[in-house]
Amino acid sequence: NQPGINLTFRRNRIHSGKAVGVCVCENGLAVLEENDIYNNKLAGVEIKTGGDPALYRNRIHDGIDSGVFVHEHGKGTLEENEIFQNTAAGVQIATFGAPTLSKNNIHDGKESGVYVFDEGCGLLEGNDIGNNAAVGIEVRSGGNPVVKSNQIHDSKAGVYVNDSGLGRFEDNDIFDHASAGVDIRT
Repeated sequence: NQPGINLTFRRNRIHSGKAVGVCVCENGLAVLEENDIYNNKLAGVEIKTGGDPALYRNRIHDGIDSGVFVHEHGKGTLEENEIFQNTAAGVQIATFGAPTLSKNNIHDGKESGVYVFDEGCGLLEGNDIGNNAAVGIEVRSGGNPVVKSNQIHDSKAGVYVNDSGLGRFEDNDIFDHASAGVDIRT
């Protein structure tokens, strides 16, 4: 457990909601561990306005929108989660969202694995990002993540940086894509 956090959700099924599955906002803190979060109309987990949860070993899947959406100065630590088969990106990071993602498996999404845009940032380290219909990691519109030691594979393209996207990419293994491993434009 994370020190100082006394609110824990463990081994719950959170599903079929007409909005988000879990929303951590307004500087909220919580630990979400080993939950099955699925089939929600909006994001499986939304983190915003200073929310800073710790997500460990959850399954976040089959959402009608993104798996995890971090924005409006949201933070969060996501470790060893399986994020898959969501309609939008597995993880979206925007408007000064700054999560830390490590050792997650982000796969089989209907769009990008991770989409960072509109001044989103954060650290992606040691994740397995693969088999997504669009791009493994897409960065645009001032997005500026640090991407280190990830496996990015088997998607339409590996890394796509466009429209004033930024970032630092180090020690990643980018392989087996239908088109470019790395595509940088405008």
